[in-house]
Amino acid sequence: MNVQSEDVALNLANLQTEPSSLMPDTDDNKITVDLVNNGDKTAENTVLNLAFPEYFEQTSSFSTRQALGNIQPGEVKTAEFTFDLNQTAPEGLTDVEGTLEYSRGDSTSQTTDEVNFQTNIQGKPQFQVQTTESNLKTGTKQQLRLQVKNTGQEQSSSTRIRVLDSSDQPFRYSSSSQYIGTLQPGQTGTAVFQIETEQDAAAKDYLVDFETRGVKDTEVFVEDATITATVQNGEQTGTNTLAIIIGAILVTGIIGFIFRDKIKEKLN
Repeated sequence: MNVQSEDVALNLANLQTEPSSLMPDTDDNKITVDLVNNGDKTAENTVLNLAFPEYFEQTSSFSTRQALGNIQPGEVKTAEFTFDLNQTAPEGLTDVEGTLEYSRGDSTSQTTDEVNFQTNIQGKPQFQVQTTESNLKTGTKQQLRLQVKNTGQEQSSSTRIRVLDSSDQPFRYSSSSQYIGTLQPGQTGTAVFQIETEQDAAAKDYLVDFETRGVKDTEVFVEDATITATVQNGEQTGTNTLAIIIGAILVTGIIGFIFRDKIKEKLN
């Protein structure tokens, strides 16, 4: 794009992004663009202001304004913008608009020109994990059933979900990883984990971490998720059995005592 005012001629050139492919739900992305003065006069107090779409999110170093100072004839200066992209960033070309402000050396008036350019956002698999069945009980082996949905814009192949086992939780897993397979955008798969809960575990809610992996072409995408697993008190088998035995002994003793008295009465 060429912006010029009399003897000042500014061009936006060499637009680049880091990484080269921008994707949704990513942090610390960068856009760099060169400003070239192809005119014969110096552009003074040059400022580039960009208006990013709402899915470009602020980082600690994020600013939509870059002050580039004076740009001499033939000089090139680079503006850099750092940002996060949230999960709603759409696939395809994104329009970025803004203004370029500067003044000429022989004038105190400021010139403001509109600028715009496009950058591409590439889709990727994204994952949402939800609990559909959780019937965990102390001292028993039960199922934890999860649904994994591909909320992204690209297919996920060889999708797998893995529990990030923690030694401070009272669970033992028959298998820490479950294979789901291919998930198209919007498609949901099911993973079932067999979990044995320790007998002395506290009956409460536990936060369990999972890692979902999927492949697009040759690139692997990984997302973490945390779900709540509720543990209830299970059957106290040993205690119940002991209570039954004690109750049976008491009943037998009472019956025996009654019959003994009746037998004595008959003999007398």
